[in-house]
Amino acid sequence: MDNNQQSGNPLFPEKALHLEGRRFSVRAQLFENGLFVSVSEGGGRRPRIGSLAVSLAPRAGAMPVTTTVIPPRDQASAFLMRMAAEQASSRSGGIAVVSVYVAGGELDARTSRALLGAVAEVVDHGKKGDAAGS
Repeated sequence: MDNNQQSGNPLFPEKALHLEGRRFSVRAQLFENGLFVSVSEGGGRRPRIGSLAVSLAPRAGAMPVTTTVIPPRDQASAFLMRMAAEQASSRSGGIAVVSVYVAGGELDARTSRALLGAVAEVVDHGKKGDAAGS
């Protein structure tokens, strides 16, 4: 895992990662009742929309309710997308819509863990910025 960068805008937090020779961006857009998270592979100027999952955080510590809207082609991406959606909804306390676009083949466990960590950082960064702005 090489260079990682994070933006400072609390309403649109993002993080760029270079993992195992692959480039990813993790971006979020925060709303009053949840967030949209994009995990996108590629070095283009704009990220791509990929498979989609939606997760709703429970009120009393139960597992989030999650559904896949557009399924990915491979199991590793499906696992990453579902975990990212559940993690984002639990951390934000609301609805999380997560898009995962993977261009370069299946993700290994190390890359998936790093991307999940980046999702957590982006969501937490946005929550901190939101709290500071309140």
